[in-house]
Amino acid sequence: MPRKRLRPDHTLIVYKFWAKPSAKLPQAFWDKAKAMRDTWNSLVVMREETQEKAKTLEEKEKKSLWADFQPDCRKLVKKSGLDWEAQGELLDRFQAASRRAIKYKQRLRQEHGLKKIMIPHRFTGGGEPVNTLFTTSGQAWRVKIDPVSETAYLSNNRDYLRDRWTRGNFGIDKDTIISFETIIHRPIPQGSIVKKVMWCGSFNRNLHPQNRWQWSIQIVVEQAPIQVERDDSMACGIDLGWRIMAEGSYLRIGMISDSVGRNIELRLPLVGTGTRSTRRSHTYSQYQDFTGLLELDSKIGNAVEHCKAKLRELLPVEKTAHLTQVRQFGLRKILRELQESGEDTEAQSYLEKWEEEDARLRLIKATVQGRLIGRRQWLYQNLACWLTKTYRVVVWEGELELKVMAEQKDKSQALAAASRYRQWASISNLRSLIKNAAQKNGCTLTDGETAYSTLTCWECGEAIEKNTGALFLICPQGHRHDQDVQAAKNLLNQAHIPQTRAESLIIHENLRKVIVPCS
Repeated sequence: MPRKRLRPDHTLIVYKFWAKPSAKLPQAFWDKAKAMRDTWNSLVVMREETQEKAKTLEEKEKKSLWADFQPDCRKLVKKSGLDWEAQGELLDRFQAASRRAIKYKQRLRQEHGLKKIMIPHRFTGGGEPVNTLFTTSGQAWRVKIDPVSETAYLSNNRDYLRDRWTRGNFGIDKDTIISFETIIHRPIPQGSIVKKVMWCGSFNRNLHPQNRWQWSIQIVVEQAPIQVERDDSMACGIDLGWRIMAEGSYLRIGMISDSVGRNIELRLPLVGTGTRSTRRSHTYSQYQDFTGLLELDSKIGNAVEHCKAKLRELLPVEKTAHLTQVRQFGLRKILRELQESGEDTEAQSYLEKWEEEDARLRLIKATVQGRLIGRRQWLYQNLACWLTKTYRVVVWEGELELKVMAEQKDKSQALAAASRYRQWASISNLRSLIKNAAQKNGCTLTDGETAYSTLTCWECGEAIEKNTGALFLICPQGHRHDQDVQAAKNLLNQAHIPQTRAESLIIHENLRKVIVPCS
């Protein structure tokens, strides 16, 4: 099989698998991770210095300065002592971050400590066939994963899931190899080309000390689009956003209007979203959904206020004058000052009890939040898969500036009420999952014109003068429509696909609370 990229319609897809090192990670691994971090920080500093110089130069001199910046970056990375794979990965990541910073008018930040680690193996010549990665050969020191039998994916019962467990090796250098265990929970299609493999780690200090580093193997492959047999006339318009519904029981994260004439509401449940109880269910039983997170936030905040009230009673007035704006960090600072003074006071004892309780509540919150985010991710992945397998063409908003929409001063009443749920809805994450699923399932995503899509009546084309914030809007001709349905229908009309005959809508049982057909 040729290693070069076959056709421009091939797409890059990332397969991410949990990984558990079989032994303690060697010092060479940490040294390489720190060297990549230090090199990144040097690139950020050099970029900031170049930006400061450019402020005092004329336009021609600016162009010349930035033209020399890229060669200087390559020289800096080359002097770092990293291997060619880590050098190329750092440069690619830095350039992508710089473009993103310019686009959104942000600044690049230096990395303090080790919070994220990405150590790559890159394959030249266009890549390697995927079957060379999954091999029993002992000669492949860079990356080697024991193959998983094809029969392991015939079913999802427990016996088949066990068969997906396997072992592998990831080389830091020829003398240092990490042995690990992993679960290949979904197969990588035969015929794919592996572009690179990365050993990734993320650090979360809120988790248990033995589990603060979460490791994974990420395999980037080039894959031909999957040809799915479906009716070419099946199309839909989808309006994504977030709106609090049913007195806070769920968020409406989107509305679909399809060429069959159906309207389908997409929901993110806020109540009753807990997972199965575990052996620690007694601790977390009352925090099983989003309302539990709000309750934990309230408890943490109330504990801070009670602590400040107690300190006003125990400490002199001159030391408590600034307590109004103090939060957790300020209280810990006061505690450290009392501990350094060497006086065993009642205030110090109270602060130590508060700190212990605050750490306990934040650990519970981090655990519950992690579970709920995992549940949301699972729902979004399945929703994206269902959408791109059901419809051949999906028309949606192009560049959806969610942050700008949320921060606008004259936003509607409904948007203001739902603003606290913006990050929890994570619409940008859903959009990226839909993009990836569309590439895999052969679905065409079309960017529609979003201007006035909500304020234009889909039935008669009349413009509605003002968005009052109500769920239902009435046009000058008297037509009353749900504004999210209206936006979805206007997007669908841009595809110019005639209405087709009604077909049965297949929704898996696990998604019936997320995908809800409506009139």
